[in-house]
Amino acid sequence: MIKNRIFVYGTLMEGFRNYNKYLKGHVLGHEKSYVYGKLYHLKNKNCPALVDGNDIVYGEIMTFTDDENGSILKTMDSMEEYFEDQDEVMYLRNNIKVYHMNGKSEMLPAYIFINTKMLNERESEYIKLGDWRKYISEMGTSHQVNKTEAV
Repeated sequence: MIKNRIFVYGTLMEGFRNYNKYLKGHVLGHEKSYVYGKLYHLKNKNCPALVDGNDIVYGEIMTFTDDENGSILKTMDSMEEYFEDQDEVMYLRNNIKVYHMNGKSEMLPAYIFINTKMLNERESEYIKLGDWRKYISEMGTSHQVNKTEAV
């Protein structure tokens, strides 16, 4: 087994649907953290999109176990690359500078949204707070996974 680390800011955070699907049972720990960028909510996909920018965007550094082939990371890559109804690449995993809450930083992978044509008023909403968890909570929408939901 190997140990992987990744910055997540949306559905891969603890308590959300893709955490339960891909990371649950493999996480050794998670730590609040942030990056610089710009954050959007993709309305029809119920997920956030991180792009280049100067805002603070909050998320978590996930430390998890994986096999020697990186199977969990590869499976997450496949999930992030395409939406079911799209044949264009949506997210790519790139190394970015991630800041711990104490101000220290390190380079870690994160999924960056590259299909910027979806960042329009009809399909997305800019998240001024830079925090998707708070955005979801304030919108009163239920994107978190409840205990009985099948994933």
